[in-house]
Amino acid sequence: MYLIVNSKETKFANMAVVNQAIENYFVNDLQKDGHGVMIYASNPAVIIGRDDNIWETLNVPLMNQYHLELVRKPINSNIQYNDSGTLKINEIIGKDDGNFENYDYFAKPILKALENLGVTAKLKDRTNQLQVNDKTFGRIQMQKNARGYTVDVEILFKVNQDIAKKVILEPSFDELINLASELPSKVSLDDLRAAIIKVMFNVDDIDDAQDYQISTTDWEQIEHSLADEFGLDSWNYGHNAGYGQYADEAFSAGKLGINFTVVGNQFTAFKFVPFFKIEGDLSAIETALVGSDTSDDAIEKAVDQGHLKTLEKQKMLNFITHKVVK
Repeated sequence: MYLIVNSKETKFANMAVVNQAIENYFVNDLQKDGHGVMIYASNPAVIIGRDDNIWETLNVPLMNQYHLELVRKPINSNIQYNDSGTLKINEIIGKDDGNFENYDYFAKPILKALENLGVTAKLKDRTNQLQVNDKTFGRIQMQKNARGYTVDVEILFKVNQDIAKKVILEPSFDELINLASELPSKVSLDDLRAAIIKVMFNVDDIDDAQDYQISTTDWEQIEHSLADEFGLDSWNYGHNAGYGQYADEAFSAGKLGINFTVVGNQFTAFKFVPFFKIEGDLSAIETALVGSDTSDDAIEKAVDQGHLKTLEKQKMLNFITHKVVK
């Protein structure tokens, strides 16, 4: 087992999209044998699966108003809200060791660490849910890959659940609690992280855990995947079922994206991706465009339906006609 040191610079340590790219690199490019582990607190982010449609699962305008990072995984997974109160454990199993879907096996070190901190926890029978006092504070997910599999553990330590419930449209957070409410007040997220590492690696000091320092060559490939795929809005915001393309434009008030499909000379799907608060009715424009043709006249009539105040009309028309239609 080896502990992945997931920081090149301080700014990288908690960036959800970077950690996604690191995990993908270890799974698909480095293909290192053994059992790798990353344990970190996350920056504010919403994690979605490969096939999730953000329009059906998230309040996108509100998410961007809260400045949450959107991270789309290349595999299907549960939707997660993470912030600095979330402890993430990503485990990369280099080849199948017979423990795939053995939730007890991967829960055991977490439960032991909590016991060492004075709390009795359990894995709920026949589920992937970690519980204390019959209340769920964490979930374990697993995903097969070509050589082995990955394990994704999400522990809600002290998460802002009010934001999570507003941004995520499905009621997944209604049944979850923050683990910190069940722990002695002096126990911090860093204490929990250290306790889990000590049990996982059977060490008395986390500095004694065998680690893997990501090399310059590793980082070059990780940063390449960020620049070409995982760090792009076209992947995170634009990869939605029913929407074939993505484009965005910088307006004076901020960035505006469009997720759309054009068949022949007709819009069959159209959604705005606003990265700032907009005065006006974007949904009216979307409704007017879907089913209409892509002529300048039709686009202008649709844009007029929005009664926009914070966006320049001519720039909006140019954006749609030049970047989208052409």
